[in-house]
Amino acid sequence: MRKPLILHCLDGLGIGGAERQLILLLRHRPVEMADHVVCHVGPRKELSEEIRAMGIPVVDLSGGRRYSLLALFRLVRLAHRLRPSLIHADHDYGKLYARFASRILHIPLLATMGLTASNPWRHPLLPARLSLTRRLLYLIERTGARVATDHTMAISQTVMRDLIRKGVPPARISVVYRGLNLAEFPRLAETERETLRHSLGVQGSAPLLINVARLIRRKGQEAVIRAMPAVRSRFPGAKLLLVGDGPARERYREIVAAERLEEAVVLLGTRRDIPRLLQAADVFVFPSLREGTGVALLEAMAARRPCVVSDVPVFREILGEEGAGVFVPIERPDLLAEALIDVLGDPARLTEMGRGAREIIEERFDIERNAQEFARLCQWLITARRFGAPAEAA
Repeated sequence: MRKPLILHCLDGLGIGGAERQLILLLRHRPVEMADHVVCHVGPRKELSEEIRAMGIPVVDLSGGRRYSLLALFRLVRLAHRLRPSLIHADHDYGKLYARFASRILHIPLLATMGLTASNPWRHPLLPARLSLTRRLLYLIERTGARVATDHTMAISQTVMRDLIRKGVPPARISVVYRGLNLAEFPRLAETERETLRHSLGVQGSAPLLINVARLIRRKGQEAVIRAMPAVRSRFPGAKLLLVGDGPARERYREIVAAERLEEAVVLLGTRRDIPRLLQAADVFVFPSLREGTGVALLEAMAARRPCVVSDVPVFREILGEEGAGVFVPIERPDLLAEALIDVLGDPARLTEMGRGAREIIEERFDIERNAQEFARLCQWLITARRFGAPAEAA
């Protein structure tokens, strides 16, 4: 009897939190439980070879185009040929197309919800003018989560509560946190750390701040850029590294020039040595406007970095109230600067915050544990469908 097959469907396989998380789940999966195939409906495929190296097939359904309807037809054809026991989907278009394939072929669907969609007509943090496509996606996602998904895997309790507010029955939601391979975050030797800091242009013991995220408005990097003049008035040599790329890159360059921060703010672009870069920094800054979890925050915590973050519910869920993080109201560069100056002036507090952050990761966000939880959820859904039971938690 062949093992169950799980078909994973994503928008693309570019370098992002959801994509990296899928790779970790697959790498730490119980291999005896199921076989896996990964497909993507958009053209990005930077991580595809990393998945193939695990012996897992990767199928590009995009035809080199961005989310065409042909990708939907190809997905249905692929699922019809493979007859998977379960479809697991993530990202906007990945879930949208997978819902159609799931309903057409009567295959159970598990949808990962990393960040619930905000209402583009009412949400105050979104631009007033959004494309018709984004508005339609919001309506489809809200309806699809309720009626066209067998079960939803929320990546935090915060996301689960938001789904329930949007009408998804609690019995059809399970929480499986993001996880990290803690072996990827060994301590850097002090000499290696100093060499790395020097290569990044940091002079002596001057503070180094770091943000790791896509350069988009929702990630809030503008707030920390605008906080830097005040931080440098107290710590003249302070630097900020923005690690990542995205459509806001040129806007941020313009703000840096307008604030005369060319020597203080470095836009590094996409990097693959995040664990090392995090350990070179003194503080991780994450002023996102909203998040489902924030994999970069987990990585900073694993690297024992003290975290100054926006005061959004999921960050309090992750960091707790025991001093592992400092919370600042969103879009308040003045208060963010005050918080950064406060913690940078207290080295003992920085050390204690970093230690507490690492302990939280070890207790709750180890990929070995989270991959087992994901595998058990998939197995339960496959068994439930096999015996005709609803995909609802007991």
